Amino acid sequence: MDTIYLKIKAKKTDGNLEEIRKEGLLFDTISDVLDIDRNSVVEIDESNYKKEVNNIISRFSKYDKS
Repeated sequence: MDTIYLKIKAKKTDGNLEEIRKEGLLFDTISDVLDIDRNSVVEIDESNYKKEVNNIISRFSKYDKS
């Protein structure tokens, strides 16, 4: 399994995007478009992203065949 990290930059004043994110639909939509399981899309807090990335790597490493 390959890991792809995406960064989404949006204006803080974008009320529509913020509403969609709070409702949980943003990451549902991303997973639907990419045709992947919703649990494979993880929101990372920008202030502590390195710890979050390490947690994600350890969480999904069981799927790696290497």
